[in-house]
Amino acid sequence: PVEADNKKTFFADPLLVDGMLAIGDYKNTFYGLDAATGVEQWQHEGTRGQYVAGAAALDDMIFVPSGDHLLYAFNMDGVEQWTFETDEPLWGGVAVNGSKVYLPVMDWAVYALDAKSGKEVWKVDLAGAVVSAPALGEDGTLYVSSLGKSVYAIDAERGSILWRYDTSDGVWASPTLHEGVIYVGDASGNFYAIDAARGQGLWQLDLGGTVVGSAAIYPEGLFVGTETGDLLAISLDGKKQWTRSVEGKLYATPIVTEDRIVAAVTDGERLLIAWDLQGNEIWTFEQPK
Repeated sequence: PVEADNKKTFFADPLLVDGMLAIGDYKNTFYGLDAATGVEQWQHEGTRGQYVAGAAALDDMIFVPSGDHLLYAFNMDGVEQWTFETDEPLWGGVAVNGSKVYLPVMDWAVYALDAKSGKEVWKVDLAGAVVSAPALGEDGTLYVSSLGKSVYAIDAERGSILWRYDTSDGVWASPTLHEGVIYVGDASGNFYAIDAARGQGLWQLDLGGTVVGSAAIYPEGLFVGTETGDLLAISLDGKKQWTRSVEGKLYATPIVTEDRIVAAVTDGERLLIAWDLQGNEIWTFEQPK
């Protein structure tokens, strides 16, 4: 495997596609790496902004939002196919389906683009910046969080708003869609369950700290992290099951496996912590000194 390079900083989530790890660094380079060895297969340089959001793949294309206001489309060899320019930096990831790319932007809008050509299909204006990827339902509904204190359901084919649910504060994270319910938290620490079909609130909890990451689903409910360092297990009917507090901030969406949950910690001595699904700590990883 390739040796680590601590001079590179990565903020965006990596994309694993066809044995390749595709990721952009916090400067202006996007890489295609062999997922097994880490050997670089290709790189693309020349963007004028950081890569904050992760990429998405559809067929033989990779779609990459950048802080330089451009969405880049590459083929699997890293050759640029097209770009689409917006008025503001792109911090949120895209959603894709069979023929379209759905692009959230900080200029208070969501675009639908033709995946092959990059041409605009529709644009819908919202009441605030969007800094996270939309969630796409099997029925063709697009769910979008906004810093304008709202969550939206949008018809992905026509671009019409189906419903809007107002929250108490801005929403950073992508909505989590599970069995007909949207789960999302806001910057004031409120956490919501919303009927995905009708846009009506089902229940609401105060988690005591800003929610930046999305909720992670497990068989008995969901896990949510907060800026105050709390990891909460919540049942699907809105009951707090347990809370584990760590030194640091839990910004990232927790990762759930078959028998455990892993959380990444910001501003703490421990970088990763794993618990079983009952909240018993299994292991931790600290930065080597």
